Amino acid sequence: MFAKIFSTLDRFGIVVDLISTSEVHVSMALGPHISGDKIKLAVSELQKYAVVDTIGDMTILSLVGREMRHMVGIASLMFSTLAKNHINLEMISQGASEINISCVIDGTMGVKALQVVHDACILGETD
Repeated sequence: MFAKIFSTLDRFGIVVDLISTSEVHVSMALGPHISGDKIKLAVSELQKYAVVDTIGDMTILSLVGREMRHMVGIASLMFSTLAKNHINLEMISQGASEINISCVIDGTMGVKALQVVHDACILGETD
C-alpha cells in the first residue's frame, strides 16, 4: 500500500514534508508550494486505494536539538504546553534520531504555539 501511495505522490510531483504512519493509517503534511490542482488530482487517484481526507491551513511546529534524546520528558513538556494554551495537535512525528519532534497544528495558532513552546522548552518558563 505504501508503495502505491508514494508512487502516486511522485507521479504528481508532490513532496511530503512530514509523515506519521501506523499499520492502517498514513498521515502526511505537504508544503504550501503544492498547487491545489495537483492535490485534487492526487487525492482522486489515492481514493482508488483508501479513504482520503484533507485538512488545509495547517502549520508544522518542530522542536529540534542534539541533546533532546537525553532530555526525558521534553516531548511531554512540549505537548502539555500546547494543551494548556488550547492548541490542538492534528499529527505527531518524531525522527528515528530522536533529535526532533514535530506536530501539525491549526495554521492560525502557529505564532502562539512557537512562542509558548519556546518559552517552556527553551527558556524554562512554564508559569
